[in-house]
Amino acid sequence: MESRVPFGSETELVLRKLSQLIYVTDDIEKVLVTSTALVESYVDDEIDHYLALREATSTTLERYLLRDYGGGFRTSWKERIRFLERGIELGAVPSPLRQDVLLVVDARNAVVHGNGELTMQQVNKGINTLDMRRQLTGRLDAHFAGKRVYFSRETSRSALGTLIDFCYWLDGSLPDPL
Repeated sequence: MESRVPFGSETELVLRKLSQLIYVTDDIEKVLVTSTALVESYVDDEIDHYLALREATSTTLERYLLRDYGGGFRTSWKERIRFLERGIELGAVPSPLRQDVLLVVDARNAVVHGNGELTMQQVNKGINTLDMRRQLTGRLDAHFAGKRVYFSRETSRSALGTLIDFCYWLDGSLPDPL
């Protein structure tokens, strides 16, 4: 399948919003939450659009499978990425980009679900907590005081850069479904 022409109108809109976020607020946690939500919505919309177009030209079995599995990608970011790689057959998301996107999501989850601390789920999901702290510190310029995680202005820049790179990758990788 050939790739679409990069930078569709939906992508441009999301990229503009992401690029403006750093100038709209100094609240780093707000930037993390808002930017991740924007990209999550963009990815979900792109997958939904692809599935709808694909369903129009699919067999009965394919339509059944699309409907049956189609919404499963919404359960987590790992599932979204897995669906992009396997369900739409985009191939592997480049490893550093995948890791960085999931790290931004982990930072957002610490804000949203952990009140500024790593959540019990993050600590208990088999990831070495020290390794996660090192990654947050090294890649997103986060700092820890006990359990509390603090983010810097550089966190906003790094997180936004990662999410923008992911949008560019997705937009350039989505195949023509017809």
